[in-house]
Amino acid sequence: MKKKRVWTLCMTIALAACLLIGCGASSGNMSGILNTDTIATDSAASDYGYKTESATETEEYEYDADYEYTDVSEESTSDRKLIRTVDMSVESTSYDSALEAIKNQVTASGGYVEYIYSYNGSSYSSYKATRSSDLTLRIPAENLDAFLGAVSDICNVISSNESVTDVTLTYVDLESRIKILETEQERLIELLEEAESLEDILTIEERLTDVQYELESKESTKRTYDNQINYSTVTLYLKEVQELTPTVELTVWERISQGFMDSVEGLALDVSEAVIWIIIHLPYLVAWGIVLAVVVLIVRRHHRKHGGKGDRRAKKEDHT
Repeated sequence: MKKKRVWTLCMTIALAACLLIGCGASSGNMSGILNTDTIATDSAASDYGYKTESATETEEYEYDADYEYTDVSEESTSDRKLIRTVDMSVESTSYDSALEAIKNQVTASGGYVEYIYSYNGSSYSSYKATRSSDLTLRIPAENLDAFLGAVSDICNVISSNESVTDVTLTYVDLESRIKILETEQERLIELLEEAESLEDILTIEERLTDVQYELESKESTKRTYDNQINYSTVTLYLKEVQELTPTVELTVWERISQGFMDSVEGLALDVSEAVIWIIIHLPYLVAWGIVLAVVVLIVRRHHRKHGGKGDRRAKKEDHT
């Protein structure tokens, strides 16, 4: 019985030893397979110019806290692509000199007049505003503020409105797209020189045409943006007036006195305008006066003639 127990214990120890040896061999084989796969992957990647990193190297990678990410939205104002547009309404009692001064200031600022429309008045216009001009001006962005200040000195500014459009993101994307298209165009030209079959030549030429068309379109859009960014647009309306509009708020007494003086001056101007109108239209008035006088004489003569006959008949009937 004792021998049997010893024999059983020995068999158990031997079986456990066999199991341990088998697991060790299996683990070694799996490790060899993994190492073989890793070597094959690294070899294949190196053939195509790529570089791989082992798991250990990846785990040992440390994040660099000092690395700065560039974000377009965080760029300084000077690096941003801004389109500035200004709408102004001004007036002057010296229309000719004001218009000429504005044009001179545009030239001095390095800009140009893109559009101008002038209205020289009409005989049916009010005497308070007979002439006006609409101008579209293009002013270098760096000189815009100085130009607006000069216009304020030349004329009385009634209203001013400025808008700013930020096209930085769109502009950067456009530049990136242009670079990609230029690279693709160069590559297609190289492939076209190396192509041998007619089918390859036609395929490459078709793609090259599409790339060139898209590249020209993107470059045209970029030039338009450059013009709008470098030259701000100022839409200016100039009006001729007899008196400048107050740009500061008046007190109650100032408003009363100013209104009374405006009424007196308005009445005087109305009288003078009426006299001027009569003098200008005097020939017409004389002609129509003569016609009216002739008509009145004819009507009176006709009334006397027929009116006298009626009176004589009435008298005869009374006697009868």
